[in-house]
Amino acid sequence: MKIAELELRDAERTYEINLRTAYNNYTQANDSYKIRMMEKELSETKLKDAQIKYDLGTINKEDLMSAEESVISKNFNMNKAIYDFNKAKMDLENLFQ
Repeated sequence: MKIAELELRDAERTYEINLRTAYNNYTQANDSYKIRMMEKELSETKLKDAQIKYDLGTINKEDLMSAEESVISKNFNMNKAIYDFNKAKMDLENLFQ
């Protein structure tokens, strides 16, 4: 009987640790998504500014292309954050099934 009680207590602790870890991963992924979204929006604003400056002749094509590359990079980072968030959410939900 004692072995069964110890195994039960161990299983409960393991579940609690897994639940806390999954919830922590979920909240971190949510925060990361919000940050990546702001970074994306900022890079798009910088690209618009760069386009205006390029049209006025105050920056060269290389600077404009650098701003375009930044938008692409930030889009990739945001998409990865969305993936990470969805995975963390699914991992958390799976603990309740």
